[in-house]
Amino acid sequence: MIPRLRQLKPLLTPVLKQRPILRTRPVLPCVLLQRPFSHSPFLQYSTTSSNGSDDDKNDNQDSEDDILDPSDYPEEAIDTEWFVDNEYSSEDFVPLWQRQADAQQHLQDRQAIQDLTAQLLADGTLTPEMLRALLEQAKMDNVLVMDVREKCDWTDYMIIADSVKGDKFLSSVAEHVGSTIRKALLNHASDLPMPHIEGRHDQSGWLLIDLGRCVIHLFTPEIRERYDLEGLWKSVPLDPSLPMPGQE
Repeated sequence: MIPRLRQLKPLLTPVLKQRPILRTRPVLPCVLLQRPFSHSPFLQYSTTSSNGSDDDKNDNQDSEDDILDPSDYPEEAIDTEWFVDNEYSSEDFVPLWQRQADAQQHLQDRQAIQDLTAQLLADGTLTPEMLRALLEQAKMDNVLVMDVREKCDWTDYMIIADSVKGDKFLSSVAEHVGSTIRKALLNHASDLPMPHIEGRHDQSGWLLIDLGRCVIHLFTPEIRERYDLEGLWKSVPLDPSLPMPGQE
């Protein structure tokens, strides 16, 4: 028997070697169906890429949900208006030393214009009537000249006028009058500064042109009526020793 098997061994060996292979063949498809290339980095990348847009959308939605609307929490609103009053302007933040220097320069400029206008008024080169005509040519209304030489020590004449055209018109008239007067005065002094104009930027309805011995007031009708400079100066007594009206 044994010799017979030995003779058959060469024939059985290929069959025996094929049995493990035949046994594993049905197993391999099952394994592949259960976890197809689950450990493949390419499969993981493709899976992540396909879900990436959805994840980004979810992240964006979460970010939008995290943004707080201040209007939903009015009690948490911070009131910062108290830091700077609305009535303050940029000039209020100018250093004191600079304001003092500017004020000193303004006084020097005014003194130069005052000395020259006093001389021109004395020789008749400049008269209040000329200023009245200049304002009327500029379309100002209700021009009034007041002689305050016996009531005021810092000017001789006040010229008052008004216009219903508003602050911009008053500002343009002030610039025109100031430059016209300066050109006339330059014939007598080559280094004369520009006459000071007060109130150009505050939209108050009142502008002042300081010509030294003559001061021009430009008003809107409402502001002119409110301050009533005509009535104020008419009530000032000629005798400085007498009390002002209302102080008796």
